[in-house]
Amino acid sequence: MNKKNILTAAVSLSLVACLSIGATLAYFTDKTDVKNNAFTTGNVDITLTDTSDSDKATVGKDGIVYDNVLPGDNLDKNVYVTVDKNSSAAYVGVFVSVDYNDAESGRPDSYDVMGLVNDAMMRQGTMNNWDQYYVNVGDTDGVLYVYNQVVDPDGTEDVVLDLFSDIQIPTTWDNSFASSQFAINVQAFATQAENFSEGQFIEMVDGTLTDANGNVIEFQEFGNK
Repeated sequence: MNKKNILTAAVSLSLVACLSIGATLAYFTDKTDVKNNAFTTGNVDITLTDTSDSDKATVGKDGIVYDNVLPGDNLDKNVYVTVDKNSSAAYVGVFVSVDYNDAESGRPDSYDVMGLVNDAMMRQGTMNNWDQYYVNVGDTDGVLYVYNQVVDPDGTEDVVLDLFSDIQIPTTWDNSFASSQFAINVQAFATQAENFSEGQFIEMVDGTLTDANGNVIEFQEFGNK
């Protein structure tokens, strides 16, 4: 091979080497591992218990029927709310209303019947644990008893909030109330406490809390009650 050919071959090899080096060059870079940002939502989980051991009571799925109630009777009626141990911090309230199944005459009025609830709570020492607000749930007016502090379970045990455990029929009730029928209805409500206020909770029970579009914000059941 003559010198010209050797020189040409050497230049060609140099170009190939340069092209090969150029093909492996890259910018200075770095990267991190993927961080998985997982979000687990909380929940608000309550259960209302309304039961009785009275021999005058028949306990059904939707409530209790008391028969042959007489002045002076002390009727077992145990009403309490259980906040699940894994529930988020919550405002809790119990709506108590009076319902009638007969004509308006010959029956205690709703104030007398609600007085039975208040008397029971006073006797049993639970009244100071609840604040009272007069609200309407749908077309029904009544008293909303709101627990006077945020309920925040610690994850180890359920929290039980007692409302009342019996109803005493006054000995002052006379024949004007004979053969009358009335019902004391109870329903429990709860909302998250964080990013919410007690005032908003009361408005929501009352059906007056709305969103930015003017839509009423309604309660939904969590889980299977």
